[in-house]
Parts: sequence; C-alpha cells; structure tokens
Amino acid sequence: MIAQDIRHMIIDELVSVGRVDWMIVRHLHGVDDGDLRLEFNLFDDWRGRDLPLGRHQGFIKFVGASYDDVAAMIDDVYEYVKDDDMAVANLWILARRINMEEDDCLLEHLKQRLPEWQRRRVSEIITSSAVSVVYGGENTYPTTVNGWLRLQSVYASNVYDLAYSIVELVREDRTIDIDTLFKLPPSLIGALVFFGGYRLSLTPADALKVTEPRCLSLLCALALTYPYDKLYVPAWFSQAFVDKMIADEKPAMGLTLLRKAWIYRPQPAKFTLQQIRLMKYYRRAVVNMLTADNDATRRWIGLLDIAGEMPIIFYFASTMTSKQMTDGVLKTLGNRVIEAIKNEVAAFPEILSRRDGHSKLTSLQFDAPQSKVAFCMLGKSLAALDDVAIRSFVKMLYGLKSLYAGGYYARMLAKGVTELLLIAILSCEIVNDDKETVLMCIIGKIDEIVMTPYVHLVERAPAIWDQSYIAGVYDLDKGKVMLNALLKEALSGPTGKQVRDRAAAIAASIAATSTTPWPFCRT
Repeated sequence: MIAQDIRHMIIDELVSVGRVDWMIVRHLHGVDDGDLRLEFNLFDDWRGRDLPLGRHQGFIKFVGASYDDVAAMIDDVYEYVKDDDMAVANLWILARRINMEEDDCLLEHLKQRLPEWQRRRVSEIITSSAVSVVYGGENTYPTTVNGWLRLQSVYASNVYDLAYSIVELVREDRTIDIDTLFKLPPSLIGALVFFGGYRLSLTPADALKVTEPRCLSLLCALALTYPYDKLYVPAWFSQAFVDKMIADEKPAMGLTLLRKAWIYRPQPAKFTLQQIRLMKYYRRAVVNMLTADNDATRRWIGLLDIAGEMPIIFYFASTMTSKQMTDGVLKTLGNRVIEAIKNEVAAFPEILSRRDGHSKLTSLQFDAPQSKVAFCMLGKSLAALDDVAIRSFVKMLYGLKSLYAGGYYARMLAKGVTELLLIAILSCEIVNDDKETVLMCIIGKIDEIVMTPYVHLVERAPAIWDQSYIAGVYDLDKGKVMLNALLKEALSGPTGKQVRDRAAAIAASIAATSTTPWPFCRT
C-alpha cells in the first residue's frame, strides 16, 4: 500500500500547478526530500531537438508497490480531483510516467474511471497544451506529400509517447478519424500514422471527398508508406482515389505520388499488396487519361515534369495497344519532350547557378529496369512530330550545339540530351513509312547540327574504346555504353530493316567525324 503522505504530495502537485504539467515527474522529484519509497529516473543526459519538450519527462517508481497498490492510489487521487479537469489531465500524464511492468494496464484502468465526456475534455486540454508547448502556439501542417514524408525522418520514440498519451484517451483500438487526428501537431500525427500503427477510419467514398491540401497530402503519403503487414491495404485506398489524383485540375500532388511510388519500389520479392495495387491503379489511371485524347489529356501532359514523370508515363503508355494510343497523344507527348528539352537548354545559366549544373534531363533518367519500353515510347512520340514540331526541334538542336562550346556542366547536358535522342530513335520499331521518314529526318538534323561536337567530346572517354567496359548505376558514361550496344545490335543482330537503316545512318554520321572506328563497328 502506498502511504498517505505520498498520495497527498501527488494531489498537491496535481491541483496546484493550474496548467498541464508535462514535467510532473521532475516537479515531484523537486519536492521529494529523498524518500526511499520513491525512485526517479530523469534521464538528464537526454536533451536535444529529438525530444518534443526539450528534455526527457522522466519516470517514477513506487518502490515495493504492486500493481494493485498503484491502481488503488490512482483511484483515490482521481476521486479527490475528478471535478478538476486540469488536475485529471495531469493525473493521466503521471500515469503514463509510472514505471512498472503493467503500465499499459494502469492506463486502461484509469481510462475506465473517466466518463466519456471527461475523456474527450481531458484529451482537448492535453492536445491544446501540446500545440502550445511543443510548437509555441503555431500548428503548421504540411500541404505536400514530401512534407509528410519528411516527418518520418524526425521521428523519435518520445514523440510517439507524447502522441500516444493523447489519443489513447479517446481511442479504443488502433484506428483514428481525420478530425481527431488533425487536432494534433504535425509531428505527433506522423508518429501515430507512420510508426504507431494507427489506421484511418475512413471509407473509400469519404476519401474521395477530401479536398483540403493538408489532409489530401497526408493520404497520398500514407498510400506510399507501406506497413509491415504485406497483405494490408488501407480501406480508403481505391482505384477511384488514384483516378481523382490524376484527373484533378491541379494534379501536382497526384504526379508527386506517382513519381514517389516509382522511386520507392523495392525488389519484387519485397513487394507488399499495397505497393502492387498502387502501381496497378496508377497504370489504369494513366492509360485512361491517355486513351481519352481530349483537352484534359493535353492539359495533363503539358503539366508533366519531363525529368520526373515522363519516363514513368512512357512506361505505362507502352501497355496500350496501337488502337488505344492515337497519333494525337503521341504527337502531344513528342511536343512536350521537345519543349521541355528546349526550355532546359535555354535555362542552362540558371540551372548552373541553382543546381550546380546538374540536369536530370539526360539518358540516365530513363535508365531503369523498364527503360527499354520507355525509350521505345519516346522514339514513337518523336516519330509523330509534324513539320511545325520539327522546326522547333531544329531550334532546340542549335541551342544544344552552343552548350558543346561551354564548360564541363554545359557539355555534360548537351551530351546527355544527344544520347537521349539517339537511344530513343534506336529503341523503337516503326511500321508506318511516314513516321519512319520523320525519324530519318531527325537523324539528319542531329547529324547536321550536333553530331560533330558530340563525337569530338565523347571520344575522350575510355568507355568508347573499351569493349569490356561495364557502366555503374550512376556512371556518366552509361549513355555511351547504351548507344554503342544498341548500334552494334541493330547492325549485326536480328533487328528489323527500319531499325537497321536508322542505325546505319547514325553510324555513318559518327564515322564521318570519328578518328577511328568505334567498338560497334568492330567484329
């Protein structure tokens, strides 16, 4: 049994502070006169920004007391302070800090003593205090997918402990509704849903009604955060939700989710059911968007990031049949690629100052396990260009040519874009003579404008001459290796006549400038 003087000391601390006392254990330690019946673990060496309150809250242990003794003490204290909601809130915090094996049972015991209305009232008091104390009264929620994902990197067990102490008052299981969730500060939300195993009690129909950026971005982040249960899929996650994210008038969030889903894909053996469904839903949504071939489709393609989403879109588009993929969509995709390249070339001085000259718009961006079909679709989109687009393409090549006369970063961008175009041309098979004529025209323009500086530049690299050279994942010579391999395969392998003719034209262009035959010409 816990002595009466200890109970009175706890009661005095609960009712005298007049506010939520997150450091109640430390304050009890301050008024304790070294009583051996109490043992404090304050973890004074635990300080820093990973602790939501700046320092550890500490734990208290009643030496020699059993679970029944502590539960009886909690009952007595509650009966004394039950009319003071602030004191009850402090009692709940104290119960979380009592060090004993049955601490979870102790919380459940106290919760059962509180009527439902008081549980919710105490939860509101603690939540308001957390917002004020931890965030200084500011409660700024992320409105982007990346914003919520970054919260995972700042997670600490103490953050989850703080969040758990709030929501456990009003939740009977590991589900929570959005309204209750967004009463908490952002990092506490992240601790609960990303690491605490809490799932949203949200129906598919309700998920479609969510429009607030902070809530919608959280749903997208949760669609990317795969739980340890490989067979679990959120109840609210559906094909209709992904369709909505793609077809939205401002699909930036949906495209971010698409790109993240692609980047975060692990090895096939580690796929979860949620991952599989996410990619399946996105494939259907993209195919439906491209199949529509209307103003919404063209607007959506115009919003694509060539370095981020375009390779993924090409991969999904490769699953479409020739009847589904219209010339109009191919032309729109091709125009978007040329426009993006032209803008990147024109903005190179800004890129150099803002991104250290590193551009994602090179052949390396398309180098993935699914790169072959992405390059093939890029080639098909180039083949669909009309005369107006070809003239725009030529202007882009002249801008690209000027970069070959620049410094290291300028030359690397020019080289990467040139390889991107050549690899795409060699990766697709075209059966339409008109489209084949367009590709041969593009090869002629590349030969006329940029092939000479390209060959002069890349011949300096050992990868051109070493036939056994194996490019690494982030090797800047990977484009050269890919181009060499495609040329050799097209000229000597069982490829179609059209691809062989294109390869012969490119090979002749290279041979006109090269100092000696490249490896693809050798037997």
